[in-house]
Amino acid sequence: MKTGHVLIALAAALLLAGCAAREGDGGEVHDYGVFLSYEGSLSALNAYNNIVIDAQYYSREDIAEFRKNGHTVYSYLNVGSLESFRDYWSEYEELALGAYEHWDEEVWMDVSSPRWQAFLLDTLAQELREKGVDGFFVDNCDVYYFYPDSGIFDGLSTILRALRADGTPVIINGGDAFLDAWCERGGAAPDVASGVNQESVFTAIDWD
Repeated sequence: MKTGHVLIALAAALLLAGCAAREGDGGEVHDYGVFLSYEGSLSALNAYNNIVIDAQYYSREDIAEFRKNGHTVYSYLNVGSLESFRDYWSEYEELALGAYEHWDEEVWMDVSSPRWQAFLLDTLAQELREKGVDGFFVDNCDVYYFYPDSGIFDGLSTILRALRADGTPVIINGGDAFLDAWCERGGAAPDVASGVNQESVFTAIDWD
């Protein structure tokens, strides 16, 4: 997770509605907001119909209370890299492919590893599903851009298809190199994603 990016500039695509604002009973209401380092009360996000949070830091009760008012909750799920602040860091850091430029607390992960895939799908995603989230916001499919080999492609394909298998909404954050390759090989986009989020559409990062 890119800590410090509270609200990401985005361009939604595929089946995901855009981020145009409209007027609601309580003032301006937004369709979509991404809050990656937010750990406050979900009630403070009532102005957003669809939100992305890191549901690891919220209880099932928190999410249920927010959803009962008609909100949709996507949970952050980092499939392509591993952050050092996660409680499972020491168990999986050996599967790292290399350093993640500009993000000292992260490493790129070998998504072709059956052990990493099993953890993501059978443990992490399952725990998030049990909290009642509506779908997943999948990050760092860009691992294929930096490591464009068949193993990484197949690994991402396995993970994303499994997440989508029961129709669960999956928003891919970036990952254009993977999605291009998937479609060029005859894959149907809805089999791996129901939407695409793109950072730095209207803004840019000054790394200096």
